[in-house]
Amino acid sequence: MSMLLKLTAGGLLMLIAGLALSSEDATTRALRLYERRHYEEAEQLLRPAMPGMEAGQRAAASLALGMNYLASAELYQALFRSALLIEEDYLKLLAKQRTGKPSRYVELYLGQVLSESGRSGEAVKHFRKFAGLEGVPAEAGSAVRAEIAADLVRKGQVQRALHELAGMSEGNDATRSALAGVYAMAAAKEMKPEDIADAVQRTLKVAGKHPERRVLRNLLRVYAYSGSMGKALDLLQGADLGEASIVEELGNSKSISFYDTSLFDDLYRVHVAAAEMYLKQAANDTGLAGTAAYYLAVANLLQGRGEAAQEYFARTLESGKLPPAIRVMAQAGQARAQYMAGRKADAAAAWTSLQAGRQEDPVLMSVILNACTDAHADCGKLEKPALVLAEKGEGKRFFPLYSALGRYYLRERKYAQAFQYLEAGRDKSYKNKIEANDPLMMVSLAEACYRNRKFSENLEIYFELGKQFPVVRQIQDAMQGIYAMEHRSAGEVKIF
Repeated sequence: MSMLLKLTAGGLLMLIAGLALSSEDATTRALRLYERRHYEEAEQLLRPAMPGMEAGQRAAASLALGMNYLASAELYQALFRSALLIEEDYLKLLAKQRTGKPSRYVELYLGQVLSESGRSGEAVKHFRKFAGLEGVPAEAGSAVRAEIAADLVRKGQVQRALHELAGMSEGNDATRSALAGVYAMAAAKEMKPEDIADAVQRTLKVAGKHPERRVLRNLLRVYAYSGSMGKALDLLQGADLGEASIVEELGNSKSISFYDTSLFDDLYRVHVAAAEMYLKQAANDTGLAGTAAYYLAVANLLQGRGEAAQEYFARTLESGKLPPAIRVMAQAGQARAQYMAGRKADAAAAWTSLQAGRQEDPVLMSVILNACTDAHADCGKLEKPALVLAEKGEGKRFFPLYSALGRYYLRERKYAQAFQYLEAGRDKSYKNKIEANDPLMMVSLAEACYRNRKFSENLEIYFELGKQFPVVRQIQDAMQGIYAMEHRSAGEVKIF
C-alpha cells in the first residue's frame, strides 16, 4: 500500500459529486477501472475521450486521469527497483556460464544495470569490455557509446558526456534515437533532441513501422526529459512493451532475450509528469482542488520534492471537511515530506502523535507506518504498536497493516519476517489477482519471495502482473533464467 488513496468507485464518485456524470460516462468507467487497478485500461479509455467532453466534465476527467497516471507511475518506480535487483543477479549468473557459445551482449546489459544502480565504475568496465569484443556490430558499438555518455550524465558530468558523443555518426533510427535520448538527459537543447526524435518517428511512419523496443525507450526518454507529455503518451498508445530489446542467437536453436531495465524509469517519468499535468488542470476546479492537491502532493513525494509536497498537503488539509481517513493520510504524508526536507524530528513527532490515538485502527496504523517506511526514517517506535495490533487482529480489515509491516521489514532486510507479513496481507481467496491485491503490495511480496529463494512464487506473481502490465515480461524472463540456472532444468520451470 502506498500514499495513494485507495477508495472504492463509490467513494471516488462522491468526491466529484455534482458534476452530472452518468453510469456510462467515460470518467465513471475510468474510476471503476482504477478501483480494479486496471490503470492502463483507464488511461487508454479516458484520454481520447476528453477532447469531446463539455467544459464542466473535464475537471472530473482530469482528476480521474491524473489519479490513474499517478498509480501507474508509482508502480513503475517500484518495478524499476525490482528489475535492477533481479536483472543484475540474472546477468551475473549468465556471464559465469561456461557451456556452449558465450553471450556477448551480457556485458552491455550488465553495464546498463550497474550504471542505473549508481555503480558507474563497475558499469564502465563492462561497457569497455563489450566494446572490445570481436564481431560486435557497428550499431552495438554506437549503443555502448551512448550508454557510457548516459552514465556520465547520471554522474553530473554533462560536458564529458557530450564529448563522448562528438563525431558519432547518426546512422540508423536506433543510433539517432539513442543520441537524442542522451542529449535530452543532459538538457542539451542546442542539440535539438526533440527534433531528432520527431524525425525518427516520421521515418518510421513513412515505412509503416512501429518503433522497436530500444528505439521506443529512447524516444520516451527524449519526450519525458523534454516535457512533451502528449507525444510520449501518443507513443505509448498501442506500443508493445513486452518486446525484447535484442534477441541474441547463439546457435542450436538457443537464443537469449535482453531488455533495457531503464524503460521502467522512463515509463515512471512519463506517467508522473502526465499525472501532474492532469491534476493541475483538476485543481483549477474549486470543488476538486483539495482532492487534486492531495494527489499532487503524492506526485511530488515520488519525485523527492519535499517542500512542494508539504505545500500541497497543507492545501488539502485546509480544503474544508475531509473524511477522517483522508485527513490522517494527508497528515502522515506531510510528515514524510517534512522528513525529506530535513525536518526529521518534526516528522518523527508527527507520526508518533498520529499513531497515539489510532492504535486500534489497522488501516490508519498502516498508513502511518508506510509513510515512515517510504521516508527511510527510523520507524522503531511505530513498529511495536503496529505489531501488537497485528498480533491480535484477523480478517481482511488487517491486510493493510500486515502489508505495511512486511514492507517495513523488507526495507530493514529482515526478509523472513517481510515474507511472513506480506503473505498474511495477501487476499488468498483471489491469490495474485490485482483486482483484490494492490499491485504495489504484490511487487513487495515478489521481492520478499525472491529474497527467501521462493522462485516459483515470485514467478507466479509476475505472471499475474504481466497480464495488465506487459513490460513486466522482462522481469519474468530474468527470473525464469535465474530459476533455470539454479535448478539446472529450464524445461521444468517455464510457466508463461
